[in-house]
Formats: sequence, C-alpha cells, structure tokens
Amino acid sequence: MQRRSFLKLGLLGACALAAGGAAYRLVRGPAPPGRFEL
Repeated sequence: MQRRSFLKLGLLGACALAAGGAAYRLVRGPAPPGRFEL
C-alpha cells in the first residue's frame, strides 16, 4: 500500500475542490454556506 501516492491524491483532490469552489463563486456570486449546486 503506497501511502504517499494516496496523500498526494487527496491533496490534489482538495486543490481541485478549492479551485472549483473559487471558480463557482466567481461565476455565480457568493453562495450560502452548506449549499453547492452545479
């Protein structure tokens, strides 16, 4: 079991989520917390 690659994958996922959230806020404006609709 490669723990390092798993951690790297999690970090990549977190970065993608943060980037997606920032782009979403840029496009749709500030959304209420706890609600994320595509």
